[in-house]
Amino acid sequence: MSLIYSRQERLDLSFPRIAIVGCGGVGTWVAIYSAMGGVPSIKLFDRDTIEIHNLNRLPYSMDALGKKKVHVLRDYIVKIRPNIEVFAFDARLTRNNASLVQDCPIVFDCTDSSRSHRLLESLWDDGYFDVLIRASYDGEHITLAKNFHLEKASWGDDLEGYQIVPSWVVPASFVAQMACFLAYSSSSPPIYLLSRSLGDVCSILRSIGNGDRND
Repeated sequence: MSLIYSRQERLDLSFPRIAIVGCGGVGTWVAIYSAMGGVPSIKLFDRDTIEIHNLNRLPYSMDALGKKKVHVLRDYIVKIRPNIEVFAFDARLTRNNASLVQDCPIVFDCTDSSRSHRLLESLWDDGYFDVLIRASYDGEHITLAKNFHLEKASWGDDLEGYQIVPSWVVPASFVAQMACFLAYSSSSPPIYLLSRSLGDVCSILRSIGNGDRND
């Protein structure tokens, strides 16, 4: 293991190839934390460009405006971890190109579309990948889950994009950190949090730390 990771050798962590669908405020930080943790290969899927309102929660300069999110994120990761393979797909993940994620044991759903949520759950059901991590933040509510079917109980609309405008970097980064913990740590709890406020999430995590169970 590289000297970079020498201080985490004793931790029970596993970093396989991953795919991240949605490279916005949460997906970007999932990619960065994953790269910094030691993931050897990352596939990024997003067709959007960076706009000025994205920069309040993304670590980019003004030069990134108007550029594709996946390309800017790939370049950022390669600068901090040049040995990592990063593949940037300026496209949606669909049934037609789903074979692209079949070599990735873990897929992160960081999208804001119910259609994408349903697709990724169906691909997971069909054995395209082993672990599905759902991680999203809509400005007020957080959703986090590992290998749970959530779509039937979720927002349920086919709307594209979050409907709540306010957002900031700290909750987005927090969700990304927790998503990475669920993905890479063998001690991560079997928990799902569906559209909960940040205060609710903190209370639930405190109760888990105290040995309580929350359904």
